Amino acid sequence: MADSQLLLQLVQDFSKRQAGRSFDESLGKMQEVGFFNPDMCEHGMSDLCLVLTGLAQCDGGLAVALFAHWAAAETLRCAHSDFKAQSLLAFPAFQSPAEFQNLLATERAGKVFLTAKIESVVAAGHPSYLVVAGYLVALAGAAVTLSKPIRTLGLRSCPHVDILMNQAPATRLGGAELFEQMSERMALAAAAIALGLAQGSLDEAVRYAKTRRQGGKEIYRWSEVKMLLGQMLVQLQTATLALSRACAAADASETGWQRNAAAVLISLQEMACALTSDGIQILGGAGYTTEFAQEQRFRDAHHTQHLLGLLPRRKLQLAERYLA
Repeated sequence: MADSQLLLQLVQDFSKRQAGRSFDESLGKMQEVGFFNPDMCEHGMSDLCLVLTGLAQCDGGLAVALFAHWAAAETLRCAHSDFKAQSLLAFPAFQSPAEFQNLLATERAGKVFLTAKIESVVAAGHPSYLVVAGYLVALAGAAVTLSKPIRTLGLRSCPHVDILMNQAPATRLGGAELFEQMSERMALAAAAIALGLAQGSLDEAVRYAKTRRQGGKEIYRWSEVKMLLGQMLVQLQTATLALSRACAAADASETGWQRNAAAVLISLQEMACALTSDGIQILGGAGYTTEFAQEQRFRDAHHTQHLLGLLPRRKLQLAERYLA
């Protein structure tokens, strides 16, 4: 996965073949081409971000499914766990440890057992394990119950489930510091999803503006539309450069890369919400309908801005950590 050009071509080819496939079929193909392979992040976060950006242009749900798996895997890596299974991993990608106040851990005979209800867990495919609040839990067995998939306004294709644990055997990985360590690197991956949604919105807006005629000419020839497209392009180019530089800094372990990653994530998530809204405007009334993917990107952008915890809380944490 070290050759970025080959990886980019792989993602583009995958996206072209995505049309008409079900979510489960696409997830299976993602496994076949190696997006879940352990060596994906061997050389840093740049490769994973490249894949997530491409997937999000096609389907934000697929990107979040891959993100959740790698967030769980990154938590295991930060914990120096010897867990070697190649199984899919479930992860509550939209929550932070502060939101698991109802989790009860008890210890008997040197073993840990969890009792809790974990809501809105990203559990794509058939995951075998859950990583939550510093614990690794096997999803098989009577002590763990998964709800039916829950429909959400955003990420409609990506399965979310509630997981009920009643004295479920668990392996302790570490404390809240694990989430912080994981979030520092996975902030870049979450930013890549926002970038992909924004890129997809601009691409569809341009295609539509070049074919839709009004007033005797294609609408992109009208100055108002051209100005809006130009504004979207400037935002996207700036965001692309910011993410690329942040990934390079993280991969090289430059001083302060964590702060840059956190700031880039917040900036790109807010940009994606604004840009997907502009993408809807280019299509006029049609942009709000399910006939086009713009409305889905708009919903996904607002949904994914809370990856790794609520956006306002992450802003406060950034301020407290670096501006105090």
